[in-house]
Amino acid sequence: MSEVLKISFVAPEVSKEGTLVIFMAGGNTLPDAVRKLVGTAASNAIHRAIEGEGFKGKLKSALVIPAPHGLDASRVVVIGLGGEKERDETDYVRLGGAVAGRFGSAKHINVLLVGPADWRVDGAAASDLA
Repeated sequence: MSEVLKISFVAPEVSKEGTLVIFMAGGNTLPDAVRKLVGTAASNAIHRAIEGEGFKGKLKSALVIPAPHGLDASRVVVIGLGGEKERDETDYVRLGGAVAGRFGSAKHINVLLVGPADWRVDGAAASDLA
């Protein structure tokens, strides 16, 4: 029997379990809002992994970080948003597919739909991504 997918929309928060999905623009810097939400220790650990892997945040690229220091999450998945032009034209349905493709066997996924200041994030974007 297949499991039922439950989706809920809440204010951005970091879950204490499962997989945490965050977004990053082209380059190798986490958005300020993400750093604030995950805290200094986790932000530093994620940044070290990004630099160590040479992850650049290209559109729909992904970096999986198992059990990052400073978080209770079993893993963090960083999804690339690409450059400024790509963010202006974000196809949230396809971006949601890129996110879902990284779920693996996770039973609980927390997607932080926050990103750089120039990225549109609203109810329609959240619905399309889901």
